[in-house]
Amino acid sequence: MNVVSKIDRVYKAFIDGHAMTAKQIAARFSVKNPYDCVHRLRNEGHNIVLRPKTDTKGRTNFFYSLSLNRRAA
Repeated sequence: MNVVSKIDRVYKAFIDGHAMTAKQIAARFSVKNPYDCVHRLRNEGHNIVLRPKTDTKGRTNFFYSLSLNRRAA
């Protein structure tokens, strides 16, 4: 039986090009602590970056995404 962990599912979403906030990671993958999930992925050597995005009303949200640039982290 092939069991896929929640962290593996989050990483697969990053590989597929999704950028997600911490709340989106927690809701979509039932992760209780999305910050720990990102921390574990970074410790495995994956280049996960936090990027701000500002909407038209001036609100800033921070999205985690996978960066292909090795120097970004």
